[in-house]
Order: sequence, then structure tokens, then C-alpha cells
Amino acid sequence: MNEAVLVESPSARNEYVQHVDVLDKVKKLSLLPDDVHVTVQMAATYYESPQRTVETLIRSHKEELQQDGLKVLSGEELKRFATWMTKVAKDDTLISSKTRHLMVLPRRAVLRIGMLLRDSEVAKRVRDHLLDAEQVTQLGLQKPTLTEKVDVLRWIATNAEHLLSVLPADSPRLPVIQSLYQFAGIPLPVSVEAKKPVGNTALTLVEPNPVNWHSCKSIATRLGVYTVHQNPHVQLIGAILRTFGELIPDVDWKPVRLTQGAGQPDILASKYSGKVASRIAQVFKQYDWPDSLRVLGRTYQIQYRNLGERGKFAILQ
Repeated sequence: MNEAVLVESPSARNEYVQHVDVLDKVKKLSLLPDDVHVTVQMAATYYESPQRTVETLIRSHKEELQQDGLKVLSGEELKRFATWMTKVAKDDTLISSKTRHLMVLPRRAVLRIGMLLRDSEVAKRVRDHLLDAEQVTQLGLQKPTLTEKVDVLRWIATNAEHLLSVLPADSPRLPVIQSLYQFAGIPLPVSVEAKKPVGNTALTLVEPNPVNWHSCKSIATRLGVYTVHQNPHVQLIGAILRTFGELIPDVDWKPVRLTQGAGQPDILASKYSGKVASRIAQVFKQYDWPDSLRVLGRTYQIQYRNLGERGKFAILQ
């Protein structure tokens, strides 16, 4: 696949739109204080492109971008969003009280804009990074299903030395190894550092800084969020995570295999980074730790280990 196909083909863009980590590889993407969305102006600034150009592109491809999470906030929804932003940022000038409509875009929509902008140099660099993954197909690999991802990661780690040996010496080996992990849909568990001994070039796998991963149960326990039966409120944490949807990037999520016991099949579960756990904490703070929270049409009763009854009810769309 080449760059022109990404610009012209919606189906090609759909294949790459989950690789939102590419954005920060090209340059730092500034987000609103919710750490999820940007405005149209912020997207235009990222791509160093006129805001009017980006607005025109959005109108032409609005249906695609809405599937990625683009929203136009107005009325009570805008008021709630502005109130939350003011609390988080401690800045009441962030969204003007005169604003009647506000378009916000998550990372996926920002990435899709980069696949569509023809004349932006930053967008071209984004497309170049996305297409680096094409080199993986030269190794004859098939993209694994979700249930195979853990095994794929183990295979890659075990065969890293062999992968390096079969790649031509003049190939861009570092991007290829990084793309392997991306192709598998798994966060890169090691950083790949290029070192140059005398006479040749070698790549060494270096252990990363440790990352603390959290299950829904551990997040609920850390926040002191329990059911009326005094169990960690796993269902509520899971429901809040579903409202984040595709906005949780691969680097902040990983699948884990859990053993249920003799005669029972293993199951796949998810763990999340501290960044995701902090975003969940922000939801509770946003609504001032309510005793009832309605999420995606279902109401959850909450008891807190660290707080008394609050008498508050809130709705999270």
C-alpha cells in the first residue's frame, strides 16, 4: 500500500485508524484537560495546517469521523463538558460561556484527518509511520486474533534474535521490529535501542521502565468504590471503561490470560495503565463521588470505603 491509497480509500484508512500511538511518534499532540479530545483548532495546529482547511475536510468526511468519535457538543452536554474542563484545568477561560457549539475529536479522528490531509508535511509523516507496518507483511505473518495476542508476544520475544538475523543488514530494522508488535496489536513491552559496535550494527533489547497495570477490581479497590454488598465494584468500573471505548490507546491496555482452575478453560481479561486508572478517578471527581451513577442506561448503586453517604446522583453518557 502507498500513501495515495490512504488518502483515497476509506477502507484502507479503517485498517490503520487504531494506530493512534503514531501521532505522538511524529510530534506531541496537545489534548484538552480530559486527556481524550482536541478541538478543531488544536488538530489544525498539530498538522500545521489552516483551520479552514481542516474544517472543510471534516465536512467532506463527517460520517467517517463520527464513527471515530467526533462529536458536536451543545446545550446541557456542552455545559457539563465545560464545567468538567474548568474543574480539571482550574481555568474558567478554557471554554467561553458564549460558546453554543463545540466540536471535539478523539485521537482516532485526529489520525484519520492525517490520512486525509494532502498538503500537510506533518500529515505526510504520519502516513509514512503508518505505512512502515507494511514491511511486516514481507515476513509472511498473519495478524492474530485477540485470543492469540499473548502467544504472539511470547513468540516475538523468543525469536527476536532470529528476526534480526534474517532481516537484511541495510534494512531499517528498528522500525520493522517496532511494527511487528504494532501489527500484533500488543503494546511494545521492550524498547529497542540501536548500538554500533566496531565493524557492524546490532540491536539490543532493553528492559523498559516498569509499568503498573491495574484490573477493574484493583482500580475499584484503590478508589474505595464498592457495591452495596461490600465487594469491589468491578461492574461499574467496566461500564465506565466502555464509555471510553476506542479512546484507550494500545499502550494503555493489554490482554491477560487468567486460569480458572482444573477442568476450566482459561479466559482473557484486560488490564489498564495508571493513566487509565487516573481517568476513571477523574469521572468520580467530576460528579463529586455520587451514591448512584447511571452509565450507558444502567444505574449502579455505590458505597465508598473512604466517604460517607453523599446523597448524589449522576448520569454518565
